[in-house]
Amino acid sequence: MNNNQKVDLISKNYSLLNNFFYIYVLLFWVIKYWGNLQLHQLSQPVLTYVGTDPLYWALVSIGFPQVIATSEVLSIALDLIIFVSALASLIFHRKKVLNVTFTVSYFIYFLVFNIYMAHHFHSIGILFVSLLFLNNKGSKSSGKTFSFIRFYFFFMLFSAFLWKFFRANFLDFKRSKHLLFSSE
Repeated sequence: MNNNQKVDLISKNYSLLNNFFYIYVLLFWVIKYWGNLQLHQLSQPVLTYVGTDPLYWALVSIGFPQVIATSEVLSIALDLIIFVSALASLIFHRKKVLNVTFTVSYFIYFLVFNIYMAHHFHSIGILFVSLLFLNNKGSKSSGKTFSFIRFYFFFMLFSAFLWKFFRANFLDFKRSKHLLFSSE
């Protein structure tokens, strides 16, 4: 499928893709709320984990996540901006400012959340798929963005395969059996 065919496919189904994505985001955000995983529910955390990521180092050194996470007003505001911009993008999907607002606010949430949860989650699917809606309907860049998202997804799967293959996880039959047949 060449880029023009991807652009045509995305253009024809843009509204449907937008609706599915933002409905998923809203459901995901409600589940995060029930699980006490929004920034305002972290109770002003103090312990950080930056790992070996230079972006996290830079953010923590300038105090950016500390300002957001320790301020109840800012953390509630960021959580509400994410929810309202996702809801507004669902209703007014032609307004690019709403998509940009959602993507930027979710990126900030993602970084701050990972710093304070002491684990760098790799669930960046929402962030990457939101990039698709930053393009204008029918633009050539939407086909390239779609290809980027698709190839990054395959890269994640392939790198996970390589990690498990070179660590010989497939030879550990007890673990493999537990992973395949566990009901827990």
